[in-house]
Amino acid sequence: MVSLEEGLRQTLVLLGHHSVQLTTAGELYLETVNRALDELDHGAMRVANADERPTVKVLAMPSFAARWLIPRLTRLYLARIDDVEIELATSIWDADFRKERFDLAIHYGEGSSPGAQLLMHDSLAPVASPRLLKGQGLAHGSVPVAA
Repeated sequence: MVSLEEGLRQTLVLLGHHSVQLTTAGELYLETVNRALDELDHGAMRVANADERPTVKVLAMPSFAARWLIPRLTRLYLARIDDVEIELATSIWDADFRKERFDLAIHYGEGSSPGAQLLMHDSLAPVASPRLLKGQGLAHGSVPVAA
């Protein structure tokens, strides 16, 4: 039987005379194991509470979730609309609905993907501090670079 450290080819724990200390690799592995255990615990709770409230899983861009979605979800909570549990995950990547189980996803795009619907138009505007631009001219299509 191969030990975990042998299988990973990494030292995870340093054993002292009266101490045990995680290595950097051990801390990284512990973080990963904790996330996996949390996910298993969450899955067990969802199964145990399956009869209670339906859950809607939402995936959104972090900026959209923080600035637009979460304030509105807070309003639902304050209005005591709590017959549905909303599970929010954020990611800068689009979801693969064949692999991941989300009920809906909100991401940037034209709304041309199958099943997608365009919710709103967005625009970007370049912004720079006057201190950064001081003494630097702006040419069309160029961006000043700090030295």
